[in-house]
This record gives sequence, structure tokens and C-alpha cells, in this order.
Amino acid sequence: MDKYLQTEVTSERLVFRILGEEFAIKGNTNNKEKIQKVVSYIEEVITGLEKENSRLTKLQKAIFASLRIADELEKLRAENHLLEELIKETR
Repeated sequence: MDKYLQTEVTSERLVFRILGEEFAIKGNTNNKEKIQKVVSYIEEVITGLEKENSRLTKLQKAIFASLRIADELEKLRAENHLLEELIKETR
């Protein structure tokens, strides 16, 4: 298992660790592969941040990872909006 991501699946919850902190999602864990994929992506972003600056604290890593992911989301939303407008124009 890698440095930040550890997952444990039980019948009613999914437990994972990011930056040494444990989190649990209770309830329907039918989407465990999706959740594990998201957690893996977060770890990938954190690993990239560490390569850029190895002196970041856990909190700084979490905040910068959140900012990067939010920035990616906003870019994708803008692109999606543009594509939706282009589709409307062609109808």
C-alpha cells in the first residue's frame, strides 16, 4: 500500500487514510471503486505537491491539493458550459 492511501472495506463502510488521517464513509459502499479512485487521485495530487515543495505541512498539502482540484473542476465546468452552448447552436 502506498504512503497516504489505505482502504478497508466492510459491509457498511469504507475506511480510508489520507495524510495519516482516517476517514470512514458509512452506508452504501457499492461505489467503493469510485471512492478508491477519488482517494487515489487526491494522493496523486499530494505527491505532486511534495515533489514541488517537500517542506509543506499536512495542512498546507491538504489546502493546496484542494485548491488544485477545485481549479481543475472550474476549468472543466467552463469547458462543459462551452460545449453545451456549441451543441445548442448546432440544433
